[in-house]
Amino acid sequence: LTDYGQAARRVVGAGIQCLRNELSSVQDDPYALAIAALALARAGDATVEVVLDRLLELASSDGEGLHWEPHAVETTAYAALAMIETERPQANEAIKWLALQRNSLGGYGSTQDTVMGLKALMMAARNQSRGVDLTVTAHGPAGSVLAEFDVNSENFDVLQTADLPLQPGLELSAAGAGDVRFQLVRRFNVLLGDDCISSDMALEVDYDADHVEVDDIVNVIATVRYLGLKDATGMMIVDVGVPTGFETVGESLDALLEEKVVTRFELAGRKVIFYLDGLTPGEERTFTFQIKARFPVRALIPDSQAYSYYEPQVRAEAQGHEITVEDAHTP
Repeated sequence: LTDYGQAARRVVGAGIQCLRNELSSVQDDPYALAIAALALARAGDATVEVVLDRLLELASSDGEGLHWEPHAVETTAYAALAMIETERPQANEAIKWLALQRNSLGGYGSTQDTVMGLKALMMAARNQSRGVDLTVTAHGPAGSVLAEFDVNSENFDVLQTADLPLQPGLELSAAGAGDVRFQLVRRFNVLLGDDCISSDMALEVDYDADHVEVDDIVNVIATVRYLGLKDATGMMIVDVGVPTGFETVGESLDALLEEKVVTRFELAGRKVIFYLDGLTPGEERTFTFQIKARFPVRALIPDSQAYSYYEPQVRAEAQGHEITVEDAHTP
């Protein structure tokens, strides 16, 4: 264990030295500075103070708090975590901004943004004083009480929610000591005309051959289109079927990542799961990868599907069909 600990310290030390050496080349890159700041803070390296000073010079400040571009949510989350580690008071302004950016489901639209944003919010909550003792009240017209929340040392880390009736006005008040954060979500339905589209999403998956020989390559072309009314879908998942007797061509999948056509992919049995950035209304996204025939078979290609990660009911399917692979030596 001693040898392992010493080796780990050497590796961490070399990594921190590498960060120090490269800091001068990223002085105008908030994203790189924020990641470096968190690493330096976690390692207890004094250089973090210089990095945070530069980050604060590059910050954007408005009524919602502090944030940084590009990749605003992710960059701000890294910076907030670093400032929490070093007990910088500006962390509160970054956390305030992050809290105000969440969507109605509590996330941020993409996986990485959601993971880092929630990590920063949870770290801030964990550092919240357990001495909080507040009563938060939601008032309707004429001061009527619609809901009341007691937040104290016993439940300060528990989410409390309430469904409020439709009211022409709403006012929140707090009495007591401490700080709490809240989110108000309004949902409503819109009457649609008879000529409106019947589906929010469409998916087409085309295999450019259905009769091949062993070792032949088949191109798989997937096209997903968003037809709904929301400004964006948030992160999209597209599951594309791979027939029995075939394997994916790894280079074609890696190329999709390198070209940033997809943000991530996973191999799961007889399908490939692709993660895509969100689509806007009317937007169409097409990507192609390859599969290779490995042995003779007559197989049914599994169905494929596409759906919104945050609203799985917004989805579309593409039916598979039969594909035949023959031995290359068959006369």
